[in-house]
Amino acid sequence: MRQMSIRYLADTDHTVTSLSSQARVITGLVDWLADTVDASPKPLPHRAGGRALTAVDDTDKVERAGVPVTTVVVVCQANRCRSPVAEVVLASMALWEALGGLLVYSRGLSTGSAGMSPDPRSQLSLTSRGYAPAQSRSTPVSLADFEQADLVLTMDARIDDEVRRLCPAALRHKVQPFLRHASTTAAIDVPDPYLSGPGAFEQVVDLCEAGARDWIRVFRDSALAASPPSED
Repeated sequence: MRQMSIRYLADTDHTVTSLSSQARVITGLVDWLADTVDASPKPLPHRAGGRALTAVDDTDKVERAGVPVTTVVVVCQANRCRSPVAEVVLASMALWEALGGLLVYSRGLSTGSAGMSPDPRSQLSLTSRGYAPAQSRSTPVSLADFEQADLVLTMDARIDDEVRRLCPAALRHKVQPFLRHASTTAAIDVPDPYLSGPGAFEQVVDLCEAGARDWIRVFRDSALAASPPSED
C-alpha cells in the first residue's frame, strides 16, 4: 500500500479551522484511497454466455474472429466517478444479454486527475450490486476517441456541450446523452456525486443501469436490422 503524501499528513497534523482546509484534506484522502484501493481483476457476473469487451486491446482479436465491433466511449468530468461506472454497467449488461462485439471504455474532460483510479466510493457502489470493480484509469478524451468510437455517450448536459465543442463538426453526430433512450427514468442527466454522500453514488448506478438497459436494446435492434434475412 502506498504511503499517504506528506502534504496530506501535514494537513492532518494541525487543527483544520476553515471550510476550504477541510475540503482540501477530504479531497486528498479520497484521492489517496483511490490509489490504494484493490483494483485486481475479478470476474463479471455471467448469465447468458457471450462476451462484452472493455479493453481497446481486444478489438483486433474480435475483428479477426469476424465479429463486428461497436465501440462506445463514455465521458464524464474526471473519469473517476460516473463514466467508469457506466462503462462497467454497460459492458456487464452486454455480457449478460450475450451481445457480442461491444467495446466499451471511458474518458474524462479534465486532465488534473489523469492516471488516477476510479473513486473508491464508485467502486463500492459497483461491487455492492455484484459488479466487478472498474479497471480504468482517468484519461482525458482526445481526438482519437472521437475518430475511433462509433458512439460517444455523455453523462450530463454540461459534459455534452463541452464534448461537442471539442469534437470535430463532422463527428458530432456520434455524441449523445447516456440517458437518451432511458425509458424507466425521467432524468436527463447523471449527476456528479463527487461532493455528495453514498446515496449519490448509488443513484449513479441506478441511472447507469437505466441508460445501459435501453442502449442494449438499441444495439440489439440495430444488429437485427443489419442482419441478412434467414433462408427458409
